[in-house]
Amino acid sequence: MALVPDKSLYPVGRLDKNTTGLLFLTNDGDFANALMHPSSGIDKKYVAYCMGQITREEMDTIREGVVLDGRRTMPCHASFVSYNSRKNLSRVEIVIHEGRNRQVRRMFASIGHDVKHLSRVEVGGIGLTGVKEGTYRSLTPSEVRQLQGK
Repeated sequence: MALVPDKSLYPVGRLDKNTTGLLFLTNDGDFANALMHPSSGIDKKYVAYCMGQITREEMDTIREGVVLDGRRTMPCHASFVSYNSRKNLSRVEIVIHEGRNRQVRRMFASIGHDVKHLSRVEVGGIGLTGVKEGTYRSLTPSEVRQLQGK
């Protein structure tokens, strides 16, 4: 928020302190609430670098949903991208529609893989292309309509 000159803007949702990536800011409370509410079904895409080599069976478990705090997470899309044997890191892309506290990190921890780096790269089909870390841009009118489902 220190990078944004307009102090009337507020974050839509949050990123935990160890997560990088896309965060929307707005001065429209109704818009923010609509985006954050689980019923909106807005997809949030992350790239996770996890310790160890993740198996096909473990990826299936993630896709089907895991139990966190006594409740199963909603099914999600998850793709194993690559494994770096030198660093012992698996790269995974995961798309969720919920936003539970530290959800992606906790999902992978539940199958025995700590997330070493996590970045939100897309929300509602809008990504970070052309936006460097620590910078921002305004949404276009068509992107706002896209997020509103219009």
